[in-house]
Amino acid sequence: MGLGQTMLSAGVLVLLTVLTMSANRMLLESSQTSFESEAVSTAADLANILLAEIGRPEKQFDASVTYSYYQSSGEFTIASSFGPNASESFALPDTSTPFKSIVRYSDVDDYHNYQRIANGPTINGFLLSVKVFYVTSINPDATSSSRTYSKKVEVTVTHSLYLPNGIKIYGVFRY
Repeated sequence: MGLGQTMLSAGVLVLLTVLTMSANRMLLESSQTSFESEAVSTAADLANILLAEIGRPEKQFDASVTYSYYQSSGEFTIASSFGPNASESFALPDTSTPFKSIVRYSDVDDYHNYQRIANGPTINGFLLSVKVFYVTSINPDATSSSRTYSKKVEVTVTHSLYLPNGIKIYGVFRY
């Protein structure tokens, strides 16, 4: 084999290596994009499931609601007191439900600063975080410093690998 044939063989081998690496990189990028799309879809589903849990019929708008009369908004929980009370804490082991908040939390604002880790069908390890705010009835995007008849729930879902910036889903609950 002459020098020309050796050079030609080496050139073909380099070209084949470059093409193989390019094909592998394209497959990896395609898989990454596919997983990111799956993560966004799963995150939205998990956020909506949590919002549906918060809005279940047995959950009250506020801990002070008695439903025996129409209450003024001044009787509702002060925003700085949002979160579970002592009887709704998770101190005791509870294996009756996948998430203790389902049975332990009685009203919307109990979920303020709540976090849970949830798994999807193909991707595990989503972190769901909840914030609850009073909002104005006219504009649910405007938070209110006073108690109102509307609460906005913000669910943020992140994943360390696929959703580092997270997605946010909102729900508004009214008295």
